[in-house]
Amino acid sequence: MKDYEAKWDYFDQEGHLIGYVCRFKGNSLKNNGKPSKKIIPYFNEDNNIFKSGIPDHLNNSRPLFGLPSLNNPLKKIYIVEGEKCASALNDLGFQAVTCLGGSNAADLTAWKALKNYNQAVILPDNDDAGRLFAKRVFNQLKTLNPDMSISLSVLPALPVGGDICDYLTANISHLSGWNELSSLKNHPCKNEIYTTVSADLEHFQTNIPPKWHIIESKSGLKALSYKALDAASIPENKILLSPWLNQRSINMVFADRGIGKTFFCLSCAIALAEGSDFLHYKVYQPLKVLYLDGEMQAVLIKQRLEAIIKNKNIVNNRFFIVTPDCQHDRDMPNMSHAEGLGEIDELIKQINPDVIFVDNLSTFIRSGKENEGESWLPVQEWAIRQRSNGRAVVVVHHTNKEGSQRGSSRKEDVMDTIICLKRPDDYTGEEEGARFEIHFTKARHIFGENIRPIDASFKDDKWSYQHADGVYGQAIEMLADKIPPKDIREELNIAASTLSRWKKKAQSEGRL
Repeated sequence: MKDYEAKWDYFDQEGHLIGYVCRFKGNSLKNNGKPSKKIIPYFNEDNNIFKSGIPDHLNNSRPLFGLPSLNNPLKKIYIVEGEKCASALNDLGFQAVTCLGGSNAADLTAWKALKNYNQAVILPDNDDAGRLFAKRVFNQLKTLNPDMSISLSVLPALPVGGDICDYLTANISHLSGWNELSSLKNHPCKNEIYTTVSADLEHFQTNIPPKWHIIESKSGLKALSYKALDAASIPENKILLSPWLNQRSINMVFADRGIGKTFFCLSCAIALAEGSDFLHYKVYQPLKVLYLDGEMQAVLIKQRLEAIIKNKNIVNNRFFIVTPDCQHDRDMPNMSHAEGLGEIDELIKQINPDVIFVDNLSTFIRSGKENEGESWLPVQEWAIRQRSNGRAVVVVHHTNKEGSQRGSSRKEDVMDTIICLKRPDDYTGEEEGARFEIHFTKARHIFGENIRPIDASFKDDKWSYQHADGVYGQAIEMLADKIPPKDIREELNIAASTLSRWKKKAQSEGRL
């Protein structure tokens, strides 16, 4: 071995020489105008015989260069790219280290020697490889010691690919003729240089970018530290249909057959598209709605929409419906398969809706058993993706024999709001038109009066409502006050059988 330009020795933490790296001249110029170079490592494999290359036992646990400079855990450590830069800083009196193998070696390095140090400053080279190296070093150090204070020192006006040595030659007058390889250990102005460089590194020190606090696996799965979450630009969720339907939410409306869940959800959808209020729910601006209907006849859908819609001009550009009778020679998408979800996603990409209704779940999940949670999982993952893209999803579903939503309760876990529609106790039949009580069985963001049940009805092309326990509540209060049943029936104009049924209900609810 001869004719090398520079040689840098590697020591272990006990101070034993374990290898060295030599730099040789290349035969060409790099893109940045600097001469090319060849770096060859030599490490002790056996009986103090140093062979070129990195031994297998060190390859995934490579030693740091510059360990002899580490003498004070309370002082900053500077981490650079390359032995040349680390050696220059060591000569000037800085604690500085680098990886064996340059910018690609951060994840292969044994950083444990820095575990007890409180502060680290990373000095990236001015190129993409340098910035990636700095990010990887940061991830390694935070894993090693979560309490370590880590920052960057981003030096200005560096050439492409430039490093701390370029900065020294360009900004420190005493080093204007320095060749970047000669030792600075005995430089006559060493103390003055150290003071100036320390001030510059401090002046250009900056915080780690917030996105670096996001840990990402090779598959793309991301984990955010609190700092990353706190710094992330996460928009507030707008209220779309106040108080229960929010932007970026997943919701369910369920009811028994014939109660009116499609009529209710179509009315919500049209209110959103028109920007008009519905019952006591407020809408603040017109929104784009995609309604996926998998069950109703198109003629019935059309009749119901004609009864609901007030402003056809607005709805024409903001309400879109997918319904079986209009598909002709093809089936409706099966949302339990990736292919079916992909077909729906194609439409979503073209329409870009704010809210998506899926009415109803059983007509869009046609594989597996409905009472098994696995059949719901593809739809859940799809709904979460819609939520992350800023959309609200409303799933329409049936009740089971016990009156809860049908199938696995797993569906409820991801829901922000769940609404159950029920027949009122005093419902007399079809002559009343569409009439049901609206009950919240889950509400993550609304409380108190906002989740009080209401009794809603649609008659003569008009929706109206009252609190579901209006007359019922009055009757219970009068029973609690020991008012004779006959007087209660006359005052409230209700049948004896109704009052008897309400009394039993109130007793089961603990209200009497």
